Amino acid sequence: LSGGHHPDLLAHSLVMESLDLARHLLLFTILCVALYTDLAYARVDNLCVYTGMLAGLLFQGLLGGWGGSLLACLADPAHASVLNALLGSLGAFTMFFLVYRVGGIGGGDLKLMAAVGSLSGLHVTLFALLGVTAAGAAMALGYLAWRGRLAEGLRGSWGVFRRFGRPALAVAGGGPPAERLSIRYVPAIAAGTL
Repeated sequence: LSGGHHPDLLAHSLVMESLDLARHLLLFTILCVALYTDLAYARVDNLCVYTGMLAGLLFQGLLGGWGGSLLACLADPAHASVLNALLGSLGAFTMFFLVYRVGGIGGGDLKLMAAVGSLSGLHVTLFALLGVTAAGAAMALGYLAWRGRLAEGLRGSWGVFRRFGRPALAVAGGGPPAERLSIRYVPAIAAGTL
């Protein structure tokens, strides 16, 4: 054989690269579908996010098996395993559950982040969380400025931190309920993940 490459190793490498490409294409597809349904219907479809979660487990398992270690999942962006999918999904869900708890995102957004974590693994998910948070903050600030309510929005955000752990209330000064401004968060998830 030319170059000293064994045909079985080349075939195995091609299969692994194809699986990894399919995993990335599925993540992109899920983000596109979620983006469309969020913007068109103000919802994220459960079938879409559950498919992502399960596919993440499957692809990560096929690419790397069951095991691994927390250190390998944290340190190596190429590390693949079922453990990595579970840790990525759990990490994304846990971090965004805090935002969900105070009314900052909806349940579909939360589940979509868990799907992103499952397909991406822990290492990549930690960086995606930073990107998603930055994209979401930029979108929210831009929207508040466009609506002429930036100062009010910043005060409201401070109130969320002060009452953390209690459900969000949309009242202003004990008077009638304030108009609650909201943005679709899937665009931030897509932008921050990709």
